Amino acid sequence: MMGSEKLGKYYIEEKFSLKWPSTSIGKLDKNGIILYKLPYTNKYVYYPVEIAQYALGNFEMFLDTNDKRYKDAFLRQTNWLVKNIVDKGDFGVWEHHYTLPYYNFDRIPWVHGMAQGLAISVLLRAYQLTNDKIYLETAKKAYGAFEKDIEEGGVRYVDDEGNIWLEEYAILPPPHILNGFIFALFGIYDFYRVTKSKKYLNSFNEGIKTLEKNLNLYDNGYWSLYNLIHKF
Repeated sequence: MMGSEKLGKYYIEEKFSLKWPSTSIGKLDKNGIILYKLPYTNKYVYYPVEIAQYALGNFEMFLDTNDKRYKDAFLRQTNWLVKNIVDKGDFGVWEHHYTLPYYNFDRIPWVHGMAQGLAISVLLRAYQLTNDKIYLETAKKAYGAFEKDIEEGGVRYVDDEGNIWLEEYAILPPPHILNGFIFALFGIYDFYRVTKSKKYLNSFNEGIKTLEKNLNLYDNGYWSLYNLIHKF
């Protein structure tokens, strides 16, 4: 791809995720896919954020060691993402059929903007690693959720001032979770790095403008708030 930039390690180290199978919060299924234990329950689910982070952790280890075991684990998680994206026509999402503490989920299933962004970053790395276009096409489907409002099944929310938010939990009212928004933008930025398309650069810059205008709202004087709905 002309002008394509090689993606390497992720922006935040994800190797910590490799410890999950030996902890109380995660385990591997019979196919080597990471499962996540829902908070305050004994239920394990396929949680796309954790699957993407586990994929990135294995990808980083593969880059460090060239050990095929990590490459295989990376591609197993990535292939799960490909097989489980729900096609909505001009976009695709990973649906969540459960709720999480502290939030009023006004819709089930719901969509996770952080998962969309992380999955894009995983899929684009798999595309560059294998040259298999199924990963690129799936990433394009996932990106489409950033162009759809929450009411349309996407993760975008436009506030009264015209600011564009990408919601980690795509529910109403929107919680404006800070880290989820940033992880979504990482996925968009990876798309720009791979394609050099102004479409993705403009989308990334729109999100950055929203952050620049509203970042002060997360400042509690000594730390940053997680969201703007609960103020914690």
